[in-house]
Amino acid sequence: MKSKEVRMRSKSIMTLAMTAAISSLAIAQETAPENSQTSENTLPITAPNLRANSAAESMIPEAVGGLTALELIPVRPGSTRVPLRRGHVMSLSERLDLGGRILDRDRDYTVDYAAGVIVLLVPVQQGDSLRVSYRYDATKAQTGRFTGDNSATTASLSLVPGATFALGMGVTERSADGRVTVTDIYGLANNFKAGGLQIKGGIYAGERRATESVDLMTGAGSGAQGAQEGSGQAIVQSAALPLAGGTISVDYRAIDKNFMGMDALGGAGFNADQINQFARERGLKRTNFAARGLRMGGMVLGSGMHTVGDSNGSIDWRSMSLQYGGLQVNFNSQTVDQGFTRFNDIAEEDRGQLAKERGLERTNIDAVAQTGIGKFGFTQLGVSEQGVSDLRRRALSYEGLNLKLHWFDQHVEDGFRRFGDLREGDRGQLAKEVGMRRENFSFALAGPTALSYTSRILRDDTGRLNQQDLRLTAGRLTLDHRFYAMNSGFERFGSQSGEEVNGAVQSIVAMMGPGVNPNGNDARMLANSQGMERTYWGGSYGLSANSTVTGNWFRLGSSEGGIEFQQFGITSKNLNLALRTQTSSDSFDDRTALTATEQRILGTDTGFDRTNADLSMNLGGARQLTASYFRANDLEGGLNRQWFQYKDKGFEATYRHRSVDQAFGAFRSLDDGERDLFGALRGNSHTESLVNWAVNPNINLQYATNAGQTEDGITQYNNSDIKAQINLDRATRINLQLWENNRFDPTASLLDQSYRNFELFRNFGRAGELTVRREESSWDGSEENRPDSTRDTLVYQTQLNSTTSIRTEHSEAKFEDGTRETLRSNTINTQITPRAGVSVTDSHIDRDNSQPDQTRRDYGFWVDFGSNIRLNWNSARNLNGAGNATRDQRFGLTTGQFSGMQVGGDYHHQGWDGQRDLHQGNFSLSNIKPMDWGFLKDVRFNFTADTHRDLEQWKKENRSMGFGGRSGNFGFGFDYRSQIDALQQRAIDRVFTVSTDTTGKASIRADIHYNVRTMPDNSMVMVRDFRFIAGAGQTWSVSHEMKTNPLRDESRALLGSVATEWRVNQWRIGYNGLDDAKLGLVFDEKINDNTKQLIRSMGIDATLFASSPSPLRLEYRLNQDERNNKRQTRHWFSLAYDQRPGPNQTFGISVTNLNWEHARPQSFAPNQWGLRFDYSFRF
Repeated sequence: MKSKEVRMRSKSIMTLAMTAAISSLAIAQETAPENSQTSENTLPITAPNLRANSAAESMIPEAVGGLTALELIPVRPGSTRVPLRRGHVMSLSERLDLGGRILDRDRDYTVDYAAGVIVLLVPVQQGDSLRVSYRYDATKAQTGRFTGDNSATTASLSLVPGATFALGMGVTERSADGRVTVTDIYGLANNFKAGGLQIKGGIYAGERRATESVDLMTGAGSGAQGAQEGSGQAIVQSAALPLAGGTISVDYRAIDKNFMGMDALGGAGFNADQINQFARERGLKRTNFAARGLRMGGMVLGSGMHTVGDSNGSIDWRSMSLQYGGLQVNFNSQTVDQGFTRFNDIAEEDRGQLAKERGLERTNIDAVAQTGIGKFGFTQLGVSEQGVSDLRRRALSYEGLNLKLHWFDQHVEDGFRRFGDLREGDRGQLAKEVGMRRENFSFALAGPTALSYTSRILRDDTGRLNQQDLRLTAGRLTLDHRFYAMNSGFERFGSQSGEEVNGAVQSIVAMMGPGVNPNGNDARMLANSQGMERTYWGGSYGLSANSTVTGNWFRLGSSEGGIEFQQFGITSKNLNLALRTQTSSDSFDDRTALTATEQRILGTDTGFDRTNADLSMNLGGARQLTASYFRANDLEGGLNRQWFQYKDKGFEATYRHRSVDQAFGAFRSLDDGERDLFGALRGNSHTESLVNWAVNPNINLQYATNAGQTEDGITQYNNSDIKAQINLDRATRINLQLWENNRFDPTASLLDQSYRNFELFRNFGRAGELTVRREESSWDGSEENRPDSTRDTLVYQTQLNSTTSIRTEHSEAKFEDGTRETLRSNTINTQITPRAGVSVTDSHIDRDNSQPDQTRRDYGFWVDFGSNIRLNWNSARNLNGAGNATRDQRFGLTTGQFSGMQVGGDYHHQGWDGQRDLHQGNFSLSNIKPMDWGFLKDVRFNFTADTHRDLEQWKKENRSMGFGGRSGNFGFGFDYRSQIDALQQRAIDRVFTVSTDTTGKASIRADIHYNVRTMPDNSMVMVRDFRFIAGAGQTWSVSHEMKTNPLRDESRALLGSVATEWRVNQWRIGYNGLDDAKLGLVFDEKINDNTKQLIRSMGIDATLFASSPSPLRLEYRLNQDERNNKRQTRHWFSLAYDQRPGPNQTFGISVTNLNWEHARPQSFAPNQWGLRFDYSFRF
């Protein structure tokens, strides 16, 4: 009530002041001709339309035309502005009668003709009415807002320099129903400058009221019913004062919601954009205090308070800053009340984000200290839901003296849920960490002694995860430590980011040893590691430039036990030694807590232990010694392997021994290339020896033995093979072999086998070649039933003439039971004509007693048609004497050319009488050179078939054919390919191609590739590749390519490829208008609607010295990959130079850079440089 009384009192005072001012103006008007001099002590007053050239103005002729209007308007005492029912009044057409008195223009009133407003300069009594007749321009709008010429209806009073009091500013509004409202504005505009102080702004009060009038020509009236009336004020002030080397500024703005005179603020020095913003913020109060750059001694201070709001709520900003030498501290806070709703009206550019943060309080602290020993930094962020819960994070850093330190702490309280309203870029990750605390620490020391350490702790009320990585490099010494642990109560593994999980996987894989690659299931299986702790220590020391000692220790386990291994190694020029031992607790059986990589390296069986030792030595010259030892045990048994090898020039000796207990079962835990062999040896031991010795260039000896026994030692076996080759001279050679195989137990000889071979070979030159061989076989033992035998063989072959050769072989085998077997085989090859030949082989095997004889005849025929086309036919018939004959026939046509055609084929038939038939064939036919068929030019066609049929079933049936050509420059083509699957179902590709210009020189052309793929289940896939090119060969060129379901090569798939689910768009813009350079812009986009993946690539290509044979090429690419609402961005640069190849050398060099902007994979460095140098020299 008090504020209302104050406003009413202010209004009354303003009204009295206005009345007094108008009366003074009227008196001044009447006395002005008599007293043209103004006292020096009198304030300058500007009255409406009191112009010095009134005599000249009286000569202005009255405007003609328009419609006539006659109105009766009641006027109230104290009212000066009288709006008419019409605007756009014709100049000098008005006649005014006030209470029976005719008023005189410029003495009794003034007129704003455009706005249709009369300003009375004479006093008005209660009950007076004003009768007005005038003409107006009906062709102009008669509804809306009319501001007119305020200079004609406004009185201003210059109080002091920089302060102006204005009266009568206002706006007239006319509606279609004849209602007229007036807004009167009174105010004070100020713009002071005194010393450094500057005050700018204005204070205005306004009243909106509806007027009453009667149209005497129509009888229509207007009143205040339904009109929005009221009063309001606007205070806009801004002050600035230079102080202490800085500036203090204060801004205050309070504009009532009912204040309608926003145009009046233009007189206070505000521009149109500012006034429009003021209008949007009517009903809001805005205050701002700012102190910037205040210097106090060596300190620079700053502070700020900013508030905007109404009775429902507000937004408050607070800030403070301090700079002292190298110290810079900044504090900022922001509070958005829950009740504040007018975000769309405020001037702040981040109003959309502020609307999301309603009910949130934000606090930021940022401090940097640059000292003589380095740079210190501190940041703190606090976000809280007013009275509910908080999100807090802090960071502390130091960089200097070759040392970098960073500490980070974050806590997301359990009740905080406003993650979608945060402005932080990692708000999605923060949402995962509700109720969790995060502590990260890292430091890095550079220099001759380099030390780096990172620690990551993620915890909640039930458990924690801890990861640590340390690396020390001091000269030749390198030390690594890794630690990864999750206690049994930690259930928030999924709250980590993908980069953190991948980093943990990479760290654990590095614990397994060098050269180990991660498994795709490692991240998923690592989530099962609750209660597990992994610790790794490793290091190396360089004994010399070529010698290094390495060692590491690893343990994985829980309170129930674990797995542990140690490794030691020496690497040098002449010595390499590696030792590794692994032990597992018998009580540790939670192998599901291991990742896939750990299961492969460490095994999955309880109680699994292993030991490895490897040695290699260079003894000088060609002498090398290699040895290896491997042992593995589980709870039931074990296995072992020893390996030894010695090499020298002309000599090599190898020894291997393997032994596997029958009870051993941990084969799946063996990370060894011989795991399957160990499985086959279960319950046995096996020993191998091999010696190769080149005694001299004419004598070579080889000895090999295999021996072993079962685990119980009962059954033993032994196998040996001795070979010798002796060259008596260049034409004579002797081969000797002695092979023995034995298997026995204490009670009997199970196998006692031996084989001896003596062979003499002699080359008689033109007389031919002769081979004499004697073979002796002995087959004894309780499990052997074959008879001993002796076989003598004689082989002779020679070239009768230039076209005919013969070969004959005779052998006889005698068995210990008295039977014999004789082989006679004769072959002749002859060339009948220069283009034809024949080959015949006849073989007979004669056996004693009831054993069947066997006859085999092989026939061959070939014809050479020239042009590399050769027809081959072979037929082999095997008659084994028992009715089970076989047939083998082959027909082949080698690929060749004739009459512009290329043809080739092959057919092979194998038959077993009455049992089975196998058919294989292929055929191809195509034209070599394009042909012309009338209006069709460059015609090409092809046909191929590749088939395989066995047991009346098609195993393979691949067919393809194609046809194409052009008419003019228009090209077309059709290709057909088919293939069957294992169920005899067919897959087909039907490919249609069209090109509007086959020359590639047309300014605009299109290439269309359309493939209709039909799969065995009758499903269809449309594979499209459309390309449009404009401006080829011109200054500018543009190309666009669209692909749908592009094919990916897959050798095991039907038709050799699979259709992918991608849509591809490619744009290329090239500029060739430079004399010696080419520029290009590229844009590629790949979209997978199924997986919601989007891949984009944008870039620039430039070729400098393009006309030179040694150009310089520059490339830039921006690549983005979006999937699962995550974006991965990287930049790639390339600079390449290729020198023109010379007659004997080539030279090229390129520099590349790969820079990850965000979402960098853990295995990639943030910034990767590449240098490639290519040089070749031919001599």
